[in-house]
Amino acid sequence: MGMLSRPVATLAAMPLSTVMALAAAGCTAGQSAPSTSESASLPGNIPANLWNAGSPDPLRPVGIAGLKPTEPLVATSYDAGTDTIGDWRLMDMNDDRTKLVIQYSQGGPCATAKGILTAETSTAVALVPLYQNGPATPYAAVLSTPVSTVTLDEPLGDRELLHLADHGTMQSPTPAPTR
Repeated sequence: MGMLSRPVATLAAMPLSTVMALAAAGCTAGQSAPSTSESASLPGNIPANLWNAGSPDPLRPVGIAGLKPTEPLVATSYDAGTDTIGDWRLMDMNDDRTKLVIQYSQGGPCATAKGILTAETSTAVALVPLYQNGPATPYAAVLSTPVSTVTLDEPLGDRELLHLADHGTMQSPTPAPTR
């Protein structure tokens, strides 16, 4: 798989709330609308307004620092009535950019993990961690941030990798410099 390895010992040693706050400091807004022919039927039932408000990832993985990625729970569709989109950050990717390792938010005190929806068009790929509002299972009462490998149907190539989350806590994989 040829995973890249970049040391993140200092990042891994920080409390997750600090890492998430640092990651939010470098967020950038952008747009990557699918082509006109794709906008009528966006993959995974993702509304065009969410897709068009997506932020492209700078593709600078932070590294996995000894973490063992797990197989993600796979979501197949976004339901605007019950689903919430979680945040993610790029941890690693293989050389041909078909396997992306991400850390993502799932669950919480009032939500249950649904899985990661991978939406691919000819111009962009959106990784969409989903959770459903409602009573959570007891273990999900604390925010869960698993690390998983997502496999794309085709190499990322020159397509943008999009964040669709509106929470802003993990959208930038590169922490702000400290003084």
